[in-house]
Amino acid sequence: MNLLILEIGKILKRRSVWIVFALFLAVNIYNITVNFSDAGEEDPDAFKGYWDVYRQIEGEMTEETISFVMRKYEQLSELVASGAYETTPSDAFYTRYAFGDWGVFEAHRKEMERIFFFNGNIEALRKSAEDNIAFYESVGNAYEAKKNRLVADSYGTRILSHYYDMAGMKKYLSYDFSSLLIIFLLIFIVCPMFSRERESGMDRLLLSSIKGRHTMVFAKKHAAAVTALTICLLFYLSDLVCFLAASHLNGWFAPIYQIKQFDFSPLTLSVWQFALLSFFLKCLGCLIISQTILFFSSLFKKTVAAFIAGTVVLLPCVWLYGQTAADMVNPIALLCNRDFLSTIAYANIWGTPVSRFLIVIVSGFAVLAAVYGLVHLTYVKRFFISIPPVFRCSSGEGRPSPLPPRRPAGIVRPDSLLRRSPEEKDCLSAPSFQRSADAARPDSLLRRSPEEKDQK
Repeated sequence: MNLLILEIGKILKRRSVWIVFALFLAVNIYNITVNFSDAGEEDPDAFKGYWDVYRQIEGEMTEETISFVMRKYEQLSELVASGAYETTPSDAFYTRYAFGDWGVFEAHRKEMERIFFFNGNIEALRKSAEDNIAFYESVGNAYEAKKNRLVADSYGTRILSHYYDMAGMKKYLSYDFSSLLIIFLLIFIVCPMFSRERESGMDRLLLSSIKGRHTMVFAKKHAAAVTALTICLLFYLSDLVCFLAASHLNGWFAPIYQIKQFDFSPLTLSVWQFALLSFFLKCLGCLIISQTILFFSSLFKKTVAAFIAGTVVLLPCVWLYGQTAADMVNPIALLCNRDFLSTIAYANIWGTPVSRFLIVIVSGFAVLAAVYGLVHLTYVKRFFISIPPVFRCSSGEGRPSPLPPRRPAGIVRPDSLLRRSPEEKDCLSAPSFQRSADAARPDSLLRRSPEEKDQK
């Protein structure tokens, strides 16, 4: 725990981390408030009229609300078609204009018709699945019979009976810009965690200590995970707060298929439950990305090389996003999870139909465990890629000069004589060589001949 706090403290003490984090968070907030706001600044009267009508029909669809919308729409359609309406503002209309009211009631009518026909379409789909079950059982195709039974069970109990304006909720659940900022922020924060210690040579000292081989590596991995989860929480919480302030998020307790994009979703969750599931999957994807970046940090000796490698690897993940086979192990699919959660699809696993979203989630945990283990193995076993410099600056002239050739290992070893040729051994054992070697020793006088001693 102490090492974990120490590693997190190292991240928090980097001033550049706070600057980049604040900058990215400000960009995210600005993007939501400017590009996803429905404050109605362009036409305040139309905006006010739309929501005045909506408050009267929000909730359960009854005969009263349906007849109110249809009656007003028919009256305004006849008025607009005849052209006998005033072009000056009037308090008799919700938007102060007849044509504006016609547009408001037309929008509400279309959404009510979609909800009304949704129930009939789901019932037709359920009956079609039951017919397919009977057919495939008659021909002995067990897999297709099981798959259609799952479809019938998933769609059999679905019904919509309430009316909500889900435009703001659709924007909120489809917002991905914050996930892109999180990826770049994690690359910036996590890359130096291992490579910076190798640049300074501190890794050798740490690996030789008692807790340096395993405990320290676990602390770094857990610090990267805590950092990723904290960033996810802060960014996605800011998304929610900004969308609540800038848009209308209605229907939190409505089923997720209340949104048109999720008509055929395999899930039967409410909107707030789906939002929590989406947040959990995004956190899982960010954990995979953080551990992948940490793996490259442990693989390279230079921080710049780890940064480039992590970025280059994540680019194909973005490019391959949308392909079913690659999405099984692609963390980007977890960040943009609405695509595989909005359609029903099954994979044949040993004759059993398994939902695609379950496969993606299980694969995500498997990839996380694999990368988690690779980080430990790479750093503890000291396997890394070092990019040597081509030139170094000479101390005398101050300009780049080629590196000197590496000294052969045999010259510095005690048993180097055993690896020399017979001619070299004879040369080294010659009397002249021995005399020159004895002359350099402090006790060389003790090894001289009597004649040499008398001369001295």
